[in-house]
Amino acid sequence: RRLAVSSFLWNTRSSSGDSEELCERFLPGMSRRYYPCDRVAQGSSQGAEVWIAWHEANENLQFVLIKAFCICTTSNTTNMLQRCEQEVNCLEIVKNCPGTPTLVESFIRDDQYIIITDFIPGITMRDLIGKLFEARVKHFSRSLLPPTVK
Repeated sequence: RRLAVSSFLWNTRSSSGDSEELCERFLPGMSRRYYPCDRVAQGSSQGAEVWIAWHEANENLQFVLIKAFCICTTSNTTNMLQRCEQEVNCLEIVKNCPGTPTLVESFIRDDQYIIITDFIPGITMRDLIGKLFEARVKHFSRSLLPPTVK
C-alpha cells in the first residue's frame, strides 16, 4: 500500500514558477528528501480553488497522489471545515481539475485531501494552515514517512 506524502500549499494566488518551486513550498526539503514533485495542476469549480500535486513514478509512469485539497472561497470562518465540506464536493472537483490524470481517482481516499478556507482578513494561507494543523501534527506524522513504490 502506498503512503501519500502529506504536504500543503499556501499563498496559491501569488504562486509562480515551475512545479519544482511550488512543491518546495509544500514542505521545505520534502521534494529533495523523498520523491520530486513532477506535476502541479490548478483549477476552480463550484466556488472552490483546487490545487493538486503528484509524483510521476520513474519506471511505470503511474501517477502517485501526493496531496489534493480544496480551498473554499467563503469568508465565513464559523465551523469552517464543516461548512466547506457541506458546500463543496472536493472529490468531484479534484477529478475534474484541468490537467489531472484520470488515474488520480483511484488514489484518492478520504484522508488524502484537506479542505480549508481562504479570504480571511489579516491572516496568510501559511498561517492558517499552520493553525489548522498545529494540534493535529501527531495525526499526520505517519503520513510524512517516505512512500514506498514498488
